[in-house]
Amino acid sequence: MILRPFDAEIVARAMRQRPFLSGVGIGHTGDHSVADEVANMAYATPTACGEAVAARVALYWEGVVERALAALAASRVRDFLGAQDQMSRLIVNWSIGEPTARSS
Repeated sequence: MILRPFDAEIVARAMRQRPFLSGVGIGHTGDHSVADEVANMAYATPTACGEAVAARVALYWEGVVERALAALAASRVRDFLGAQDQMSRLIVNWSIGEPTARSS
């Protein structure tokens, strides 16, 4: 039987002990293997499995990009607010006639 390797105990144990999600898409409609049971995701075909994995990877990287952009935006806002605060202090010091931090 072609599916025999996917029913092997060593394969099932290896799939159960992995530190990451697994997907199976053996491609035999109607057939069911032990690997299908222990996988996090089981699909009818390799193509369906690949599409699901690609979608999860794309979603992951979208999140990475969103977090990176949010961090960059927050950094820029902090820089702007710091510059704005410094400018406000200079204006206040100038308006009351106090010397600025300029060296002669």
